[in-house]
Amino acid sequence: MLLVIDIGNTNVVWGIFEGSTLLAHWRLATDPKTTADEYGVLCLNLLARSGRTPQQVTDAIISSVVPALTGTFDAMIETYFHRTPLVVSSDMDVGLTLKYANPKEIGSDRIVNAAAAYHKYKTDLIIVDFGTATTFCAVTATGDYLGGVIAPGVGISAEALFARAAKLSKVELARPKSVIGTDTASSIKPACCTDTPDSSMHSSDAWSRNSGEPAWSSRQEVWPPSSLRRRHLLNASSPS
Repeated sequence: MLLVIDIGNTNVVWGIFEGSTLLAHWRLATDPKTTADEYGVLCLNLLARSGRTPQQVTDAIISSVVPALTGTFDAMIETYFHRTPLVVSSDMDVGLTLKYANPKEIGSDRIVNAAAAYHKYKTDLIIVDFGTATTFCAVTATGDYLGGVIAPGVGISAEALFARAAKLSKVELARPKSVIGTDTASSIKPACCTDTPDSSMHSSDAWSRNSGEPAWSSRQEVWPPSSLRRRHLLNASSPS
């Protein structure tokens, strides 16, 4: 089995694969203060609850955008799974030609997003990952990684609003019943939940005008309806 670990800014999502089949996956909180032993105990307990043992793991790979935790999980895997993990970087051959000015600046999350999307679809793509940050990656049909955009994520934008507006209380980021709010909470939700997808569409249109090429590979429908109900956004990332 292959142990895969995606260390994001908010969550650590990890799972196990048998070939190309995802057998199980879990989500942990990202905390640079958590030790390798603490994460190891959590992982072994969750693995045991799925009826599997660390001895069944034959390989491991880590994608990390939190440098403080990369070594922690490397040590955890060495200690508890007795494997040396592969750590994703721009130096790896992922099947793409990285056209970034400095490829070492590309986050491993964006590399694996782009590699997975291109491996599956083999066409011109914009990959959008709605995580702590919202990232866009442009990949050509010939496998050139052109670059992209990094924007504040939905959660970050909402937190900034709540922090700077004294009379606004935090609300659950859930789909509103209507885009017209009839109280404060329902007035905040449409902006928080539609602004990022809407920005995604504007970014794609701008890229299309700039490159002269189709901006979107039509793969997955995204809420909300009306102007955004078009089969345009491809989110190729693992949950994070």
